[in-house]
Amino acid sequence: EDMTSLLLTALQKGIVPGPDDHNVVELMVEAYHRKLHHTALRLELVIRNVLFGRRVADMKLAIHRNRLLRTNVQIAISSVSVAMCGAVASLWGMNIPVPFQHQQALVEGAFA
Repeated sequence: EDMTSLLLTALQKGIVPGPDDHNVVELMVEAYHRKLHHTALRLELVIRNVLFGRRVADMKLAIHRNRLLRTNVQIAISSVSVAMCGAVASLWGMNIPVPFQHQQALVEGAFA
């Protein structure tokens, strides 16, 4: 009786469904269940594909970020090296008296 009460079009037209008409309703419910189950499986597949794409994009971004960080560290090391050389050069280039600067032999020996 429950299944035959689902034949809404027949009930609306005033047709009283018979006891064997529940097979039609059962087939329709099974077909809709299959479609719903298939749609749920496809939705799960799409969600997995989206998550996979997101992980791949995260990995690519991590690779580029690591390259940028490595380049940044290399530039920082180069800058410190140049700064150290500049500091040493500035110490030798200042206008302060350097010990033994008037002894030519020691100056030539230091820069030879």
